[in-house]
Amino acid sequence: MVHIDTSGVKGGPERIRTYEILIPQVTDGEYPHSYANYGEATYAMEHYQNLIFMGVQPEQIALITPYRGQVILLGGMMEELCVKYKNMDLKNTKIETVDNVKGQEFDIVIFTSVRNNPQKNFGIVSDFHRLNVAVTRAKRHFVLIGSGYMLKHNHSREVRNLFDTIRIQNQRFHPAVLIGGLPYINYEPKNNFGWNFENFMKNSNDTKMIKWCEEFLKRGRDLHREQADDESLENGGMN
Repeated sequence: MVHIDTSGVKGGPERIRTYEILIPQVTDGEYPHSYANYGEATYAMEHYQNLIFMGVQPEQIALITPYRGQVILLGGMMEELCVKYKNMDLKNTKIETVDNVKGQEFDIVIFTSVRNNPQKNFGIVSDFHRLNVAVTRAKRHFVLIGSGYMLKHNHSREVRNLFDTIRIQNQRFHPAVLIGGLPYINYEPKNNFGWNFENFMKNSNDTKMIKWCEEFLKRGRDLHREQADDESLENGGMN
């Protein structure tokens, strides 16, 4: 098992692409939007191309994700790849949600976890059963592409343990490794949302998540003012 940790991406436009976004989906249910992650999808396709160039057959690989929005995004990227290389056989690669590959096996599974937000809401990926389904679809090689910060701070103990296991085995790498760059990444993952979530809030299209960030920051400022007032009273109002 290998982890490509997107929390290590700290600079420029590439960092912004590692944030989750909302995209519309056609559904009769109560959720008109799904989640996607351009950065993770890009890294998944980079690794996919590396495998194809190494001689792995398209049907031996599966691109799996928890969210239909990411399936749509990956499918579009695969279409572009087919045109670029004039190779329609690439469409033999399965691109699906975790729930739709139960009972199936593939030599190689590339899994994108998608969620990356200041609330540390990992969504359905926090359901370890779903994550375990994804992992056990791979017969030879499983690659998890996603934020180590989100994994480490997950409310599910099993998910946190999975992150620790990968880290102890030294199988956690910076996304630059996919294009021949240095694989080094800090031992302790940190968020890449910017000071006071500035970069995330500026580039997110999720109004609910932006509102949460604003309320979280306001609570922090209010608490700071209360602490300052308490210190002033303790010092006889001299502050």
